[in-house]
Amino acid sequence: MDMDCRRNPTPWPPDTVFEERRGVAYFVIDDREFIRSFEWSVCPTCLGRGRHVSPNIDADHGVAWEEFDEDPDFYEEYMSGAYDVECAECGGRRVVPVLREPCRELDDYRRQIEEHRALCEAERRRGC
Repeated sequence: MDMDCRRNPTPWPPDTVFEERRGVAYFVIDDREFIRSFEWSVCPTCLGRGRHVSPNIDADHGVAWEEFDEDPDFYEEYMSGAYDVECAECGGRRVVPVLREPCRELDDYRRQIEEHRALCEAERRRGC
């Protein structure tokens, strides 16, 4: 299952609006409008760097030491950030919005997204 957070960033409902000055997020789930306070937190995907290694390089199987041994230049390029891309989750901002209080509806929405992704991945593995 492709649960690499670099390919599947934490989802927010479409058209979510973050009013940064007031620290308020507006979103709609199942035709219900929500207004919740949020704060900025260091992005868990890039750990505040704003960039990460492209999932096309190491997401499917990781990178084995043998690959580095076979191509020392690849190791140097990999470690220098030559294969880095803008963070998929924070878009390079280095921070992500985190709700200050729990929101069951948003948690349920995210769970449904992850379940759907897992189902799609299972179908792809079976050749569907």
